[in-house]
Amino acid sequence: MDKFKAAFEILYFLSFADENVDERELSVITKFLDTNYGAIDFDSSEIINNINSLPLERRTDEFKSALEAFNNSAGTEEKIILLEFAFDVVFADGELQDSELGMFEIIDEIWGIDLKSFLERRGLI
Repeated sequence: MDKFKAAFEILYFLSFADENVDERELSVITKFLDTNYGAIDFDSSEIINNINSLPLERRTDEFKSALEAFNNSAGTEEKIILLEFAFDVVFADGELQDSELGMFEIIDEIWGIDLKSFLERRGLI
């Protein structure tokens, strides 16, 4: 999986972590796609359909797989940029749900980031 597909999957998984994909969240993902136009070599609607059809028990594994793929192909600056998009996605609806926070804890685990410091810098804790 290339880093742009992995990034898209990560953002999409975060958008429905609270079981409600909000139009404002999709707007942030669209901004990601627009920002990386030309580097994207996949059909986003196909990925969305594939993710939506995954059994619940497989979704965390696929999310982790996308995180690992991005981690292996992106530098530190790209990870920070994706984290910013990720927070924009989950806060697009104005709330941080426990399920969304749990997904950021998975990001922290796989990428080895200091999630607490990142949240503090953003004024979220």
